[in-house]
Parts: sequence; structure tokens; C-alpha cells
Amino acid sequence: MFKKTSAKYSYDYSYKNPFKKHDVKRYEKEKMKKEIKESKEEKRCSYILELEGKGTVKVKPDVATVTLGVITENEELEVAKIENSRKVERVLEVLKEMGIDDDDLQTETFSIEPQYDYEGGKKVFRGFKVTNKLTITIRNLEKIGEIIDTAVDSGANIVESIKFSIAQPDTYYNEALNLAILNTIEKARSIEHTLKVKVNMIPIKITEESYGYAYPVERTYMEAVDTTTIIQSGLIEITARVNTVFDYE
Repeated sequence: MFKKTSAKYSYDYSYKNPFKKHDVKRYEKEKMKKEIKESKEEKRCSYILELEGKGTVKVKPDVATVTLGVITENEELEVAKIENSRKVERVLEVLKEMGIDDDDLQTETFSIEPQYDYEGGKKVFRGFKVTNKLTITIRNLEKIGEIIDTAVDSGANIVESIKFSIAQPDTYYNEALNLAILNTIEKARSIEHTLKVKVNMIPIKITEESYGYAYPVERTYMEAVDTTTIIQSGLIEITARVNTVFDYE
């Protein structure tokens, strides 16, 4: 080691290197062990298995959305508007009497359109058509038919659609997501058994691919005995898909 003197640097022969030969060998040996271990781990993890999984849950809907309304026509626009407004007010009144909250009643469409007939190739003005459509959220599905019939009896003359849904779909979607992951694990076990390999059943990566809701087709018909509208809700399918990566050796 060099040390400073009054004029120049000189080598200090009393300095001893703390790293002895056996220390260097031990360091190199430990380094080699570490490199071999990392190499083995890298080699083992280089084999990956990528699988897709699907999970589906079928749920009975608990919410229905009905679109219905009133159409009025008259040669005089003001008369058509007044008649439409009167009927819509009556429909809203009876719906509230049946327990539908204000928050579950919404105007979907309001329109005024001139109407024409064609006579002898000529367009002849017939009057005005006023349309007011309401979206009604029904949370008691047993009353759907009764609500529709009551609305029609009160002046509604169009019923366009009935859609079913779930108030809290995330709960059921998470269940479907769990089933999708289990589906990939089942596939991994099957491959492990077939190929006689060792698969680590804890995934190293899970990617949520997609989710979807399959809504039932509405079914509406009139019962022969008392002409009550019957609605069948069916079941909603909630599906989750995942892409899962496993490592194996």
C-alpha cells in the first residue's frame, strides 16, 4: 500500500492484503454455487403452460325493465299533446299506486311527428302523432304482468320490450371468475397426468380475458282464462374467461 511522505508517495511494505488465498477460493466457490442454482431455476421455470378457462353461473333475474307508453294522433297538434299528457299522467299515477318508486320511472322518448297519407300519388296531411315512452324498473317480478295490464287499462297503448337483469351482477360474476380459474387448474392436472410432468398448480400469471351476460328472451302471452299477461323471466347466464400461465418441470 502507498503512503504519503513529505515529498512523495512510497509503498508501505507493512500493509497486508485482507483477502487471503483461501478467502478468494471460498468466494469463487460460493459464486459458482449461486450461478449453478440460478441456472437450474431459470431452466426449470423456462417451461410454461398457458391455458384458457371458462366459468358460467346461471342466475334467476331479480329486476325487469319494461318500456311502454302512449301514442295519440289528432289533426290539431295541441289536442294530440293534451290527450297524450293526460293518459301518461294517469299511467304514472297508477304505477306509483302499485308501489313503483319515482326513481324507477323514466321518460325514454318523447316525439312529435306529422303524419301523411298518400292518395293518388299525392302526400296528404293527416295530422300529428305524439309519442311518449316510459322505462319502468320493476323489482318485484311477480307483479310484472299485473303492472303491464294496469298500465294498458290506464291508457298505455304500446309495450315495446321487457328486459331482465340482476341488481348486483358483480357477486355472481366473481363466482364465475373463480370457476374459470378452477377450470384451468383442472386442465393443468389433466395435462400433468397425461405427460407425467410436475405442474406447479399456483399460476404465475392470470389474465382476465372477457366477461358476458346472456339475457333470457322475453316471453309474453295472454292467459285464456282471465286475460292476465304472463311473463316468464328464465335464467341469466354470467360467463367469465381467463388466461392462466403455469410453470412445470
